[in-house]
Amino acid sequence: MSEKTPMKDKKKKKTKEGQGAKKAQVAPESRGAELDEVKDKLLRALAENENNRRRFERELSEKVTYAHGEFARPLLSVLDGFRQALVDEAETLTSQDQERLVRSRDMLQALLREMEQAFTQFGIKRIEAKKGDAFDYRLHEAVSESVAEDVAAGHVVAQLRCGYQLHDRLLRPSMVVVCKAEVRDGDETGDKGDEAEKG
Repeated sequence: MSEKTPMKDKKKKKTKEGQGAKKAQVAPESRGAELDEVKDKLLRALAENENNRRRFERELSEKVTYAHGEFARPLLSVLDGFRQALVDEAETLTSQDQERLVRSRDMLQALLREMEQAFTQFGIKRIEAKKGDAFDYRLHEAVSESVAEDVAAGHVVAQLRCGYQLHDRLLRPSMVVVCKAEVRDGDETGDKGDEAEKG
């Protein structure tokens, strides 16, 4: 029994050596392929990590830049109210009422200036649409059309409410009246005349 044991050990050693030799023969080719595969996976992981980092930085920067928008949007109607209060005036006022009105107007104007300065500090600016400006669908909202002799078709006739922009993002468009193309009497009769000729 003791003689058989060394023989078995020798056979095991031979088979292990044979397997090792086979591995040694196959290893250089497969190791190179494995190494290339590992390098490729590593490079892909690094690239994905870099892309994620850049995307996170961009999203964070946008959130910081445009964070004031949600805060400012409800205040726009407050500004509109102040501006409208400055425009509206009573028709008949006593001298005391006029003095109070002047004081009130001065206070409202000061308050309005302060609010607009605070908005400007945070990158919020007013969008003004003047008469004759070309209608810009990115900044203006057409609420009605009108015919005006001194304004070209597709241009602003009047601004009903100013708009606001936060950096390059629109918070609220300007509400405007747009000039429509005037239909001339000659065009209508010309069409009817064409129809009469066809009929």
